[in-house]
Amino acid sequence: MSSLPTRKATFIGGAKYRRKTYGSNHPLAIPRVSLTHELIQTYGALSNAEFMEARKAADFELEWFHTPAYVSAFKRAEVLGRVSNPVRQRHKLGTLENPYFEQFFTVPATATGASIQAAEVVIGGRIGFNPAGGMHHARADQALGFCYFNDPVLGIMRLRREGWRVLYVDIDAHHGDGVEAAFLD
Repeated sequence: MSSLPTRKATFIGGAKYRRKTYGSNHPLAIPRVSLTHELIQTYGALSNAEFMEARKAADFELEWFHTPAYVSAFKRAEVLGRVSNPVRQRHKLGTLENPYFEQFFTVPATATGASIQAAEVVIGGRIGFNPAGGMHHARADQALGFCYFNDPVLGIMRLRREGWRVLYVDIDAHHGDGVEAAFLD
């Protein structure tokens, strides 16, 4: 009898996600990354070597898709501890649909960094799993549908930078309109 194939999966998350959410008014108020991590550990589904600490996406990476004005306004809102009315109107940040919360820029930038890391893991020949990803409604200059940065777009862009062709299959209950808009041409 042959042995089972060696697992080739990498979970991207980590301690920085503990008790971090998008705020109580957001559909992702549940700590889904830490709960998923704990479940995987409890069942021994992955070894410690198969976990990778998520990193925050660099501004230049975010700007592969998002406008510099959007990234800058987003960062400034976190520093100020609030979203100004002009930023709210232009970028749809700090609205009921895209509420302000503690670590307003850092949390979504880290979830997005994890998707870019997942793409890099795939480039290296493994399977990358980022349970914090999937924010497929965000546009280049606006947050939409509770999505701040469009991490699927940025992950795809990372793969395409290496010359990869990508088939994106979105199994969410809602249409991934931000991803579609990014690659419509």
